[in-house]
Amino acid sequence: MPSSSAGHDAQEEKESYSLWQTIYLTPNTANLKALGTAMANHNKTFHKDGLYRASVYNVANGPNTGKMVWLMGPLTYPDLDKRPSDGGHDDDWRDKVLPNITKVEQGEYWRTDDKLSNFKEGTGPSKLIYVRYHEINDGEGHRLNDHLTKISETIKSMPDGGPEWGVFYNEFWQGNKIGRHVATCMYLDS
Repeated sequence: MPSSSAGHDAQEEKESYSLWQTIYLTPNTANLKALGTAMANHNKTFHKDGLYRASVYNVANGPNTGKMVWLMGPLTYPDLDKRPSDGGHDDDWRDKVLPNITKVEQGEYWRTDDKLSNFKEGTGPSKLIYVRYHEINDGEGHRLNDHLTKISETIKSMPDGGPEWGVFYNEFWQGNKIGRHVATCMYLDS
């Protein structure tokens, strides 16, 4: 954004944000061992570190119980343009991972709200993530924001800075049919 006073050069300030890609996968239960091996090898080869680091979580409750969530990030939109696709990435996913999956759905991009979230330095992926999805009715977004602000302030005032907690906004709302506009996540190791 341009500076406003004399003697300063106009410059653009880059927006800072973290984006996460998630994909729900329904495993072929007859091939669970092959899926685990193929996905582990794929992630170790193409998504081990950095921007394209991927984690996989099993869904243990709710309407998606029995599915898996593949999670990549944090990154930005320009990073997505350079995501792994060459060097065998797409072939490996198509030929080794997908044959062990019966359905791929809900590919979504989630932007972190760094102001409301309570992330701690030096922590890695958690063993457990409790995710709650929220639907925002037209004209009611301010109510959810007020509610999330109160929760954030309460968590951050707890002893030791409270638990890790994240707020994420779905970048591509699909109306109120799916109802996955905002996600709040509590990160747990047990």
